[in-house]
Amino acid sequence: MADSDLNELRNLFGSNVQKVEGKWYLIDERVIRICYSKAHSRIGNERYFFGLQKDKYEDYKSKNVHVLFVCGNFTKTILVSNAILDNLLKGVDVANDGSWKFDIHQRNNQFELIVTGKQPLNVSPFRIKKAAPPSYP
Repeated sequence: MADSDLNELRNLFGSNVQKVEGKWYLIDERVIRICYSKAHSRIGNERYFFGLQKDKYEDYKSKNVHVLFVCGNFTKTILVSNAILDNLLKGVDVANDGSWKFDIHQRNNQFELIVTGKQPLNVSPFRIKKAAPPSYP
């Protein structure tokens, strides 16, 4: 529901949130793409599965794009910048539907972003716990 997304984003980032299209939002000087996954649980490990359309990501990349991974609900959100994603996605093929596929594994409150063929990336420092997003270089 777009209206609930807007409300959740305002709770995380403040009132300066505008919808651009679909799951793409403008927050201050950033374009944010929301990606959702429900939890897929194993004992001691929750996993979340995401897809990100390459074409749309490339369209927005020049606009300081970030991806907000929502793991189950908005209490577990991870904000990853395009600088980090670009480095991680170098040489990674898209799936048949034109999207990159990501997994996030949660173990003991630690989050790892996993892309096939790449080393897992600890994204715990990018977890949003307050109203302000983490800053990136």
